[in-house]
Amino acid sequence: MNLGGEQGITNSGYSWKETRLNYFGRVGYNYMERYLFEFVWRVDGSYRFPKDKRYGFFPGVSVAWRASEEEWWKDKLTFIEYFKLRASVSQTGNDALLDDDDEYDRSIQYLNTYAFKDNGGTVFGGEEYKRLYPSRTPNPGITWEVGTTYNVGMDFKFLENRLSLEADAFYHKRTNMLIKRNASLPEITGITLPKENIGEMKNRGFEMLVGWNDRIGNVEYYASFNMTYARNKILYWDETQNIPSYQFSTGRSVDNNLYYIADGIFHNQEEINSYPTWGEALDANGKPLLDENGNKITSTVPGDIRFKDVNGDGKIDGDDRVRSDKNEEPRMVAGLTLGVAWKGFDLMMLFQGATGGQMYIRTWSGLQGNYLKSYYDKRWTPENPNANGPRTYDRENQYWYENENTYFIRNANYMRLKNVELGYTFSSKHLQNAGISRLRVYTNGSNLFTIDGVKDADPEQRSKDIQDFPLRRIFNFGVQATF
Repeated sequence: MNLGGEQGITNSGYSWKETRLNYFGRVGYNYMERYLFEFVWRVDGSYRFPKDKRYGFFPGVSVAWRASEEEWWKDKLTFIEYFKLRASVSQTGNDALLDDDDEYDRSIQYLNTYAFKDNGGTVFGGEEYKRLYPSRTPNPGITWEVGTTYNVGMDFKFLENRLSLEADAFYHKRTNMLIKRNASLPEITGITLPKENIGEMKNRGFEMLVGWNDRIGNVEYYASFNMTYARNKILYWDETQNIPSYQFSTGRSVDNNLYYIADGIFHNQEEINSYPTWGEALDANGKPLLDENGNKITSTVPGDIRFKDVNGDGKIDGDDRVRSDKNEEPRMVAGLTLGVAWKGFDLMMLFQGATGGQMYIRTWSGLQGNYLKSYYDKRWTPENPNANGPRTYDRENQYWYENENTYFIRNANYMRLKNVELGYTFSSKHLQNAGISRLRVYTNGSNLFTIDGVKDADPEQRSKDIQDFPLRRIFNFGVQATF
C-alpha cells in the first residue's frame, strides 16, 4: 500500500515472507564411558540464495577419551579420580544480512532489486508520481557464509575431587563472509553492489575453569576461577586501497577505529607557529601563510589538542590517522567466586574483571551539556597556560572534538566486587513446632566497589557519551522459609 500515489493517501504498509528448511541428525557411540564419539549434521536451506546455492551441509564431529577409566590408570594414578581428553571440529552456516545501518536486511540479493525514489519523480497533471529505479546489482552466486570451529580440551579432578580443572583452546575461522565490495569501488560509478562471499576472519583463544572445594573441621570453603581470552583478526575484506599501511584494518581486530594521535596541547602561539596545525592556510608551495604579526593563519588557538604529524609531510590531514590495535571488547574476562560456611553462617563473594579493551569517552559539553570534573580540573586557561588538558569547548565546534583522537581514549580494564551475600540458616530443631523445615535470613549487595582505569564512566556499560543510566549499588535483606 505504500507504493501508490501520495495524493489523498491515509494509510500505508508492507509485508514479507521468509522461508527456510532444515534437517538435523546425530549419531553417537559410547564404549564403557571410556571412548566417546559423536557425529552431528544439519542441512539448511534458505530463501535468500538461488536454487543451485540454496542448501548447505554443515557437519560436526567430537571425540573424547576418559583415560581415568583405563585399568592401568586406576592402578597407578589413584590420586587423579577423573581425567578426560576431548576434541571437536564443526561447521555452521549463516544467511543473515545487515544493511548499511546494521539493521536486518530481508532483500533478495540474487535478484534485480528496484526501489521508489522519494523525490525527483515524474509529474503528470500537476501531481508528482514516484519513480522506480534499479537499487542494486544482483549477485546470482551468493550462498552460505561458513564458520568452522576447532576445539581441544581436558577435564580432570584429583585430590579426592577437591581440585577440578576444565580447559579449552579454540580456533574459529569464518569464510565466505557476506560483505560488500563497495570500499574499493569509486562512488562515481553510481553502482550499489550486493553482498558477496568474499570475507574471511579468525578468532582464537582459550577458556579455563579451576575449582577447589574442601573443609577444615566445621568450616566448609570453596573457590572457583574462570577466565576467557580471545582475539579475532580480519584476514580479508574489501577496503579502500592506496592508503597508508597503518590505516588498513586487514590483519587487525574487528571494529578498530582510526584516530588522530593526541600529542599534548598547544600552550601558546609560539608552539602553534612551530608545529603543523589543523586548518592552517598554505601558499602555493605548501608553506604556512602568516599574518602581519608573523603568526600562522590557522583555526588552531592555544589550548587546542595537538595532533601528531604521523607521516611527517608537514601538515595535518586524514593520512595522519592511525588504526588502533584495540576496541571496546576486552580480550580477557574473568571471575572469581569465594565461599565459606560455618555453623549455619554462609558467605559468598563474586569478583569479576576484564582487560584488553578501551573506551572512547567524549561528552557533548558546552552550551548544552556539563563538563566532566576530571576534564575541568586540568583544563587550559589564559591564567593557567601550562595546564596539560585542553581548553573548554562547545560541543563539536572544535576540530579535536569532531575528529576522533586518542585524547578521549580510556583504559577499560577493571575489577569489580559484583556480589556479596551473608546468610544464616537456623537449625531445624528450633523450628519444628512452627512447621518450618528450613529458615534462612540473608543480606546481599551488588556492585559494591570497582577498581578501573575509566573513572568517569562505567567500564561494563562502555557508554561513549556517558548518557546511559549508571549501574546501581544495591543492598537487599531477605528471608527464605521452607514449610
